[in-house]
Amino acid sequence: WNQYGETNVPGGLSGVIAVAGGGFHSLALKQDGTVVAWGAGGPGQSGDPNYGQSTVPSGLRGVIAIAAGYGYSLALRQDGTVVAWGGIWDWRTFAYVTPTVPSDLSRVIAIAADYDHSLALVYTGSLAPIILAQPQTQTAEAGSTPRLYVPADGFPPVHYQWFFDDTNALSGGLD
Repeated sequence: WNQYGETNVPGGLSGVIAVAGGGFHSLALKQDGTVVAWGAGGPGQSGDPNYGQSTVPSGLRGVIAIAAGYGYSLALRQDGTVVAWGGIWDWRTFAYVTPTVPSDLSRVIAIAADYDHSLALVYTGSLAPIILAQPQTQTAEAGSTPRLYVPADGFPPVHYQWFFDDTNALSGGLD
C-alpha cells in the first residue's frame, strides 16, 4: 500500500536516528535535529487525505523525538516543547482542524500520536541539574584510567563537566 508516496523514502536521506509512520505519511528525525516528511499532505497538496502532515514547519530545529497521527505530525524539541502540524479530526465540527498544543505544555520528555489524539509525557522532577550523591575520592596509578561517576538528575538532557583545581579536567561535557 503506497497510495500517497508514504513509503517512497526521499533519495539521499541520511543521518536518520528515528522514524514514524502516520496516516498516509512518514517522518524521519535526523541527527542534526531536523525533520523530513513525505507522503500525503506535502507542500501544494490538497484534498482528502492531504492535511499538511508532510509540510514540516519552516525553521523547525532542535527536535529530539517525532510522532505521526492520521493527518498530523508532532515534534518534541530539546527545550521540552511540542510542535504540531497537519490536520486532526474534530468530532464536534466533523472536520479536520489544525492541531493545537496547550500553551502551558512544557517539560515534555516523550510524545505519541494516534488517529485523533496525542499524548505527552511530562517530566515532574527538578528543572535544574542536581547531584544525587557526591563523587567518591579515588587514587589512580599514573597511566591508568580511573572511572569517574556521579548520579545526577534534572530536566533531560543533563550535562555536567569535571573540574580539577578549577581547571577543566576532561575535554567536553558528560551526559
